[in-house]
Amino acid sequence: MPELPEVESVRRDLITRVQGNKVTWVEPLLPRMVKCGTLDDIVGVEFTSINRRGKFLFIDTSGEMTVYIHLRMSGTLVWRKGIEDNPSHIRIVIGFQNGRLLFRDPRTLGGIWINRKGEHPWKKMGLEPFDDNLTPEVLQKLLVKRSIPIKTALLDQGTIAGIGNIYASEILFDAKIDPRRPANSISNGELLKVLNSTRTILNAAIEANGTTLKDFKLSNGRGGEFANFLKVYAKKEEECYICKSKIERIVQSQRSTFFCPSCQTN
Repeated sequence: MPELPEVESVRRDLITRVQGNKVTWVEPLLPRMVKCGTLDDIVGVEFTSINRRGKFLFIDTSGEMTVYIHLRMSGTLVWRKGIEDNPSHIRIVIGFQNGRLLFRDPRTLGGIWINRKGEHPWKKMGLEPFDDNLTPEVLQKLLVKRSIPIKTALLDQGTIAGIGNIYASEILFDAKIDPRRPANSISNGELLKVLNSTRTILNAAIEANGTTLKDFKLSNGRGGEFANFLKVYAKKEEECYICKSKIERIVQSQRSTFFCPSCQTN
């Protein structure tokens, strides 16, 4: 699933493609992928800015509507400038005078919301990882009554926005925190390490245009390169690069967690 670094990379990519462009036509090839509103509401408006909140893209327009996009498991946004045929699994087409923005989603789990400005589609969203207001003290208050594993807590979008499975494993390895520990047992000093690791890992992943393990690509078909820098994720039975112990895999909340049993003893 695209996480914050992947969505941020898509956002930066789309700025060069569609920001400042006017929508001239639309084609909902799979109408159920439009979760709210209608694509016709954005015909004739200009995409004025491309933004991100957690794992959501949202596009401000010159009209009354904001376009929200969630890529979910397998969604990608493809840019086509010429008249070449669409690739497979295209569900929604947004046309401009100079090209087409294609929403490709083989699993059809993603979606687009056409909402009036100020009406976002999420119910609860935590602070952004880079928000200065997200301090160890604030995070500790969010976790004080939560005995779930710290890895599971990091995946909760109501705690911190944008972190998903890949980066939660990498963050906790970098912070040397056991992913099985109860969230409310993590000390203030340890939470500072978690936040520092969060910002370090996410920034590095953004610089690498995210992580491509299977589906994720930018609009030009290029994948992210952060898979080359992963330390534990998807590395079961491989040697830890620090201590040479074997990386272990467990399942938490139906998600794979990877960690080093020697390095992550805190």
